[in-house]
Amino acid sequence: MSFKHLFYGTYWFNQPDPARGRIVGVYLAVLLGCILAALVVLMFRRYQSSKAIRLVMVRYAALGLTTGIIGLLLFVFRQQRVFFLGWRVWYGLLLIVAAVWLSRLLLYTFRRIPAIKAEQAERARLEKYLPKK
Repeated sequence: MSFKHLFYGTYWFNQPDPARGRIVGVYLAVLLGCILAALVVLMFRRYQSSKAIRLVMVRYAALGLTTGIIGLLLFVFRQQRVFFLGWRVWYGLLLIVAAVWLSRLLLYTFRRIPAIKAEQAERARLEKYLPKK
C-alpha cells in the first residue's frame, strides 16, 4: 500500500477486499485486546479507594469496550462485503473518535483528578474540626 492512496476519496469509499492471512490475526488481536483490557480495568476498579479514580477507570473501560466492539462489527462487515458499512472510512472515523476520546480522558486524568484529590484532602482536613452529629 502506498500512502498516496490516503489522499484520494476513492480509496476511503471503495469496498475493500476481505482480509486474509496474518492481517486477520492482527485485526482480531488489536480489537480483542481492547475488549480484554477494558474488562481487566473493570475488574481492578473495585480495589481503588478513591471514587474519582474508580470513575476514570470506568471511562477508560467504556472507551476500550466501545472501540473494540465497534471495530469487530466493522471487521465483520468488511469480511462479509457489506456495502456502505464495509468502507474504510468507518475505520478512519473510529480511529479519530477514539483518539479524541482518549485525549480527553488523559486530560481529565492528569489535570482534574489531582485537583479532586486536593479538594477531598482539604475537606477532610477541615471536617476534623467540625462537630459531628
